[in-house]
Amino acid sequence: MTEMTEKPKPPRPTLSLEASYRNALYEVAGDDPLVLRIGAAVPLSWLQHRGAHSATLITAWNPFSRELPEPVNLARLQQLRRAVDAAGLRHLPARGCDPSGLWTPEPGLCVLDLAEALAGEWLREYEQFAAVVADARGCRLLWHPEVTAPSTEA
Repeated sequence: MTEMTEKPKPPRPTLSLEASYRNALYEVAGDDPLVLRIGAAVPLSWLQHRGAHSATLITAWNPFSRELPEPVNLARLQQLRRAVDAAGLRHLPARGCDPSGLWTPEPGLCVLDLAEALAGEWLREYEQFAAVVADARGCRLLWHPEVTAPSTEA
């Protein structure tokens, strides 16, 4: 389990940022690569082949969409990888990509069978607005526990 430190309340995501998350391509590397889109069905055979029920794509890159120098981002990603390994979870390299090319792809991890509660802890720890969950229900965003997506606000 990751040691939790007190983090500031996350900024409010904009509609534009939410649209970026929803329109991104989420790529999983490996011998059987996979590309996921929010709202699309998930090829369950891909999960079954790995003996998994879900795959969660998460990163530590650019906290709350603030661009950091690459060496800092790489160190943050390595810290996340150590946390995933310490939790005994299997993972593959992944990245989020902007199909319009406006932002640079962000490397991350595709973590198999990651509990949503632990994903929420890591969203807090690594200051991320959202992770991507792929399972039998489809591909969807899992927002930071203290964030309400702009399109779902009352």
